Amino acid sequence: MAFLDPPKASASEALSRLNEHKVAVKILTGDNDIVTGNICQRSDCRWNTSARQPDRGMDEAQLGEAAEVNTVFAKLSPSHKERIITPCRAKGT
Repeated sequence: MAFLDPPKASASEALSRLNEHKVAVKILTGDNDIVTGNICQRSDCRWNTSARQPDRGMDEAQLGEAAEVNTVFAKLSPSHKERIITPCRAKGT
């Protein structure tokens, strides 16, 4: 069985406009890195590093630093997402 979940037709334009306004976009997904990379490529999402999953051994400060330099996080559970969002909110990013 296969599923197809392509990006919306408006995704590329929306990402472009956000970039023009200097809005940092972070992608946090439960999909694997191959699917995530494909979707990012198809929607012209520019990422500065490869998709990654946060190391479970990272403390909150290290995770906050990783969230600043990484754009795409893949294979995340809801708790992983929360651990990334919390330090970003604390720093106002």
